[in-house]
Amino acid sequence: MRSSIVLLLLCSPAIAAPPTPGTPAPGPASIYRFDVSVTGIDAAPATYTMIVAEDRQSKLRSGPNIAYPAGGSSATQREQLGMELELSYSQHAGVLLVEGDFGMTSLVPSAGTSSPTWEQLQVRDLVAPVTPGKPTLLTSVYDIATHRRYEVTITAQRLI
Repeated sequence: MRSSIVLLLLCSPAIAAPPTPGTPAPGPASIYRFDVSVTGIDAAPATYTMIVAEDRQSKLRSGPNIAYPAGGSSATQREQLGMELELSYSQHAGVLLVEGDFGMTSLVPSAGTSSPTWEQLQVRDLVAPVTPGKPTLLTSVYDIATHRRYEVTITAQRLI
């Protein structure tokens, strides 16, 4: 009986020896390059490239961070304007699944006033099956404040 307990303890992963210092941690299973095209921002599509490791989130932000008065006091607050895209991916049964969020924040002129209003456009929890090498629409959204349509298209290319 005693030898069974010792054998059980020696085989238990909970008390396995820690990794040797200097041993590199295992890397991601794969790495993809995502070419991202966002239409609707300017006359020509805005294009970005993101290199993303499997099961890790990648963020892209484009636009100024501006200061503005805070509620009538002399203090100021900051706000990020522009576009934000978060992507991650995983592979399930040979299918590349891309998940992400897309958002835009801008100042829009208000009718009848001299001060603009904040406009936020957010699309969360996007999921799209992607075929490497083929452009895939991640989202298409219409902004009712500016009367513009934005489309985010991604093309994946496996690097590792």
